[in-house]
Amino acid sequence: RVIDKPVFLASNTTSIEVSKVTLTDSTTVLDIFARYTPGWWIKIASTGYLTDDKGNTYPIQAGHGVELDKEFWMPESGEAEFQIVFPPLKRGVKYIDYIEAPDVEGGFIIWGIQLKDNQLPELKFPKGFKEAEVDKNALLPDVKLAYGEATIKGYILDYIEGMPDKVTLHTNNPFGLNDDVELEITPDGTFSYSINVLGVNTATIRYMKNTFQFAVAPENTTEICLNIREVSRYNSKYHAEKPSYGKSIYYNGPLAGIMMELPQVMDKINEKLRTMRVKP
Repeated sequence: RVIDKPVFLASNTTSIEVSKVTLTDSTTVLDIFARYTPGWWIKIASTGYLTDDKGNTYPIQAGHGVELDKEFWMPESGEAEFQIVFPPLKRGVKYIDYIEAPDVEGGFIIWGIQLKDNQLPELKFPKGFKEAEVDKNALLPDVKLAYGEATIKGYILDYIEGMPDKVTLHTNNPFGLNDDVELEITPDGTFSYSINVLGVNTATIRYMKNTFQFAVAPENTTEICLNIREVSRYNSKYHAEKPSYGKSIYYNGPLAGIMMELPQVMDKINEKLRTMRVKP
């Protein structure tokens, strides 16, 4: 059975993507599309393995067109294709994860490669979360400095065990009082933090090489839900042109109208830039 251009839940890399999965009685073969800087190299570790939705593990057996644990040098086009081979999957498997061992620095991981239906499960939000409503008639508040504590409550949608368990918070305060803080993600995908700020400020969360922007304000709570399946789709070679999986960030907090519309504006700008790129 062949699954062409399978959809996937999330990925920690844009350097490789699964273009095809071939299932036989003797092997599971992943066709890999690689995209990286021309003249630079990537590496496929021999410690890589697949896991399935039933908890079974399948160690990597071989590479075709790529030598395991050796530098794979990218051609001038910056694109290449090869295969990696694993044992056959057990019957009834719905999805697989491709994982390079945790001790591999910068190891590639692709979660939730779908084998049954070419669609992802329904996106689930944390209980009690309600996104703010945009008021097109709302005016910007007066600019003023006010010192106080801002609270940030975050949630990683689709978070599962094995995904990176930290986010990096960056806040922009007047007079150069900037803070970078690493926050732990709990097993249920949540994180929280309180910080003193001077007035309404922008802040960002960085997670799996993606940046999400929002606002914080004294004596206010900002709630955000980060949609990693959507940013992974947007960065995909095969799925970027398909319908979106929703917003990249869902928001409730200070300057709600502006912060909720900002991702849509940025998406349009990024899409325009993408169409203007000169292909190699």
